[in-house]
Amino acid sequence: MKGENVRPLLADLRSIGIWFAESPSENANPEETLIASLGVLLGDSKLLFFVANWMSIYADLIHTERLLFLIKTRPIPTSQLMMLAGLCRHASKKAKKLQLVCTTIKKRVKQIKKVAIAEYMELPVKLGQCEANPDFKEFGITVPPIWPFEDKIVPIDLAAKINLHIRMRVLFGASWRAEIATYILLDGEATFYRMRKDLGCTNETALRIGKQLKMIHASGKPLW
Repeated sequence: MKGENVRPLLADLRSIGIWFAESPSENANPEETLIASLGVLLGDSKLLFFVANWMSIYADLIHTERLLFLIKTRPIPTSQLMMLAGLCRHASKKAKKLQLVCTTIKKRVKQIKKVAIAEYMELPVKLGQCEANPDFKEFGITVPPIWPFEDKIVPIDLAAKINLHIRMRVLFGASWRAEIATYILLDGEATFYRMRKDLGCTNETALRIGKQLKMIHASGKPLW
């Protein structure tokens, strides 16, 4: 995790709930941040360890449908998709809904091959010091087991105070209602079309939920 170019990512990771020295960015989106981190995770075992533990603890607050939308619409390299699948398989022990991400990626990639990662990340397994983590091995990634470690993870109640996405999901669950509520609070003038296009929900969902929440927002009353 060296260099100035990684500092914005660390600020976003701090915003969604991982302790770093960087000041948290403002309201980083959890799924966007997760996708942005994948390339770095292929070469950084420490960051992989932190993100995997964050996903396990925040599993219920990860919006699966939003993640699937990003997978469908972003040009994500195969190696990074495999990393995402491994992370979701690992976190699915806490939230089974994430298995859908693994299934979707498997259908898209079809033939899973060995993924190139930093050599030092594979070394403990190659030297026989430990078994390969089965969650990642399934997707061609050889890394040691990832043990539970909460010291670097921000408690959810604290993360909810600094990140609007987390706060809305605590209140409404990881759902389109939480996404649309966040969108309206960040941009009260946003159209339903823009919500649908940016978030990835259907027109009907954006219109139905958006109208309900905008009525409350326009009245000056808080959404929570």
